[in-house]
Amino acid sequence: MSTDTDTELERLVDEIIVAAGIDQNADLIHHILVDGIRIGRDRADRLDLKIASSALGEMRQAFRMFARFRGRDKVTVFGSARTRPDDVLYRMAREVARRLAAHDWMVVTGAGPGIMQAATEGAGRDHSIGVSIRLPFESLNPAFDDADGGSLVQMKYFFTRKLMLVKESKGFVVIPGGFGTFDELFELLTLQQTGKAVPVPIVLLDRPAGPTAQDAPAAPTAAAAAEGTNAEPREERWNGGEHPHPGTGYWAGMRRFAEEQLVPASLIAADDLDRVLITDDVDRAVEEILGFWRDYDSLRWVGPRLVLRLRHAPTDAELADLQERFGRLSPDLPIQRTAPLRPEIRDDDRVELPRILLQPAPQQIGRLHQLIRAINALPSAGR
Repeated sequence: MSTDTDTELERLVDEIIVAAGIDQNADLIHHILVDGIRIGRDRADRLDLKIASSALGEMRQAFRMFARFRGRDKVTVFGSARTRPDDVLYRMAREVARRLAAHDWMVVTGAGPGIMQAATEGAGRDHSIGVSIRLPFESLNPAFDDADGGSLVQMKYFFTRKLMLVKESKGFVVIPGGFGTFDELFELLTLQQTGKAVPVPIVLLDRPAGPTAQDAPAAPTAAAAAEGTNAEPREERWNGGEHPHPGTGYWAGMRRFAEEQLVPASLIAADDLDRVLITDDVDRAVEEILGFWRDYDSLRWVGPRLVLRLRHAPTDAELADLQERFGRLSPDLPIQRTAPLRPEIRDDDRVELPRILLQPAPQQIGRLHQLIRAINALPSAGR
């Protein structure tokens, strides 16, 4: 196609955008429309066109639904659709969702039965968002049966569904499940490992240990004390090091596989897994999600430099301590206070918050979670 034809196409697309009354992000809408026309010029297969068309339509519906909850904290709960209501994991999912909803967090699920239904029950309808998948053999969570579309979106493709289950959330609780749960977890870990997603807390919540585990109530620590059982809560930072409670549960077995097979073969780094907490304690799971955002607020990359926005400014002594402990993370730039950088000022991007600046070495990026947790534990951080 000639340059003159391309120029005419661009002009016509711009006219359509103006006629449609689009006055925000017109450049991106321009690219979407032009790419759509170019796919047609490429004589793409009809199936390819159906995939592109359906995916764009699904994302539009999901974006519109999530826009209603912009600014609300969200946590996604992953788990099996096959978990029954009499299973302790069902009750734990319900309880962890209830407690997070009590802190005004929205709970995002796949809107199916099992663990997804348990989390929706715990959060309550007003704090629940569903992103379902159309399958012939899986029913919709009854809590969404009469939904008017205000907090539910139904998807045809797993890849668009996973995007929306991950994109909006500031924390994740993963409860034992099958292939689908593994798929969701490993995509989440891949996004974290590669820096395609911002750091977030990830909790792998397991069945309580001990002979009474199958019938244990949702808060195993408190319940065990009250009922006189000897089941101790298990907690492990999945990092290839020593653990206070080695554990033999579902997630502990997965940790062992990573430590015994993936790490020694250099297929992953040991610190790739620092961000994951394994626990069978609902209290600890909730604390991990909420505590990650105690002082840390957000981040922004400006070229190779990274700005961490905080709720409280660290003291000089605290900055010196962070530099001592995490200097290898930022070898070319000491960890330091900074005013908002020009791109942040231009976009009015959290300019009111105190911030620190560093320049992470690519091979050290796995330690960013450790730095954020250290910041949240500073005396200057609020409690």
